[in-house]
Amino acid sequence: MQSAEFVYKNNTFLGPAQASNHIYPGSHIFASPAFFFMATDCYKRMGFPSFKLNDRSDVAEEIAYRAEKLGVPYRALYPTHYEREPLEGIWRLGNYGYYGIGTVFAGSIYHLFQSRFEQNVKLFLQHCDEVINDRFSLDAFRCSTVLSPPERQMPLPKLKPLVKRIRKRLKRGLYTKNKFI
Repeated sequence: MQSAEFVYKNNTFLGPAQASNHIYPGSHIFASPAFFFMATDCYKRMGFPSFKLNDRSDVAEEIAYRAEKLGVPYRALYPTHYEREPLEGIWRLGNYGYYGIGTVFAGSIYHLFQSRFEQNVKLFLQHCDEVINDRFSLDAFRCSTVLSPPERQMPLPKLKPLVKRIRKRLKRGLYTKNKFI
């Protein structure tokens, strides 16, 4: 309820903070669609930006890029705890800290990244049972802002050469009439 009220009162949008560790530069923090609220007037004011994945953005990251370009303030809720590292290594959140499988944002929003994997489905069902039975605890979770870096971190993405990026965009139809869409 607080999130919806904040968004409509401030004509903005809000979501959990995330960085696309797999897309260069790997450090752009945006409000992710895992738990997302957006005022209709804000969406219109920004020109109906796309939520689609593209060469520079993960899902919904273009919304943040557009807001930043237009000077539209928005809120990203930062992680406080996470349960474990993803298989590819822990994800960095810019200069803030880390997040991973089973992340708690703003001390109250739980998101199970990679929930499509069987071991994570079991984890989600376990936590549902814990919440229903008032036994959910963050005791076994790791702090997102710990000063000593986790052992395994996802490698930072490399900048692809310009020619490769242009060819890829041409194949995907992202250029028309000499204008980038």
